[in-house]
Amino acid sequence: GPIPVRIAFCEGPNGESILRIGYPKGGWSPGGKVSGGILFFAYPYKRDTLTKDNPFSTQGATLEYDVKFDPNFDCVKGGKLPGFAGGRSNGRGCGGGADPSDCYSVRMMWRRQCNGELYIYADRDKQKKGFCSKYRSCKDAESYPCNFCNEDKGASFGRGTFRFQPGKWHNIKLSIVLNDPGKSNGYVELRVDGRLVTSYDEMVWRNNKKINVE
Repeated sequence: GPIPVRIAFCEGPNGESILRIGYPKGGWSPGGKVSGGILFFAYPYKRDTLTKDNPFSTQGATLEYDVKFDPNFDCVKGGKLPGFAGGRSNGRGCGGGADPSDCYSVRMMWRRQCNGELYIYADRDKQKKGFCSKYRSCKDAESYPCNFCNEDKGASFGRGTFRFQPGKWHNIKLSIVLNDPGKSNGYVELRVDGRLVTSYDEMVWRNNKKINVE
């Protein structure tokens, strides 16, 4: 059927409720000249989304969902899918080039040719060398898998460790464990369709215990 410009709830193939999001040609943001996509924050346990009480977790969490691109979807440069965030403003604004020294975020992204990756904002100065060097640099030659540790934006981690197939449902399972402040013992893991595609066990998500999974 026609692709909606805005969001709509529809019935899935097994009778479940699914969220359908329109991404028309020329659209890249809900606030752009051509409205496309959606921006939202979910705080399951908060009555007031700006308070620091009732975080989702003080230790870690797993997010699982299914996603399918329209069979004719053109991945073009890329786009973002849901993930986790915490810290300043409960994780809001931990993106777009913001300083991640007191916040973090990790989201799924698709890139050109529908290559998937983790898109991570975390304090770059606190990460061990292995964070950027686990895969070859996308900057030198975009041969997959690769990493791109952009100094001004978020880090592309594990680009091309899997690929989205338009027209097919994919199961996404993203897990993180927050580090102990002052230690590089945080964790991130991504499974796609039940397969472990990437992980890293020396992650620094936070510099103090006030930063949680919100």
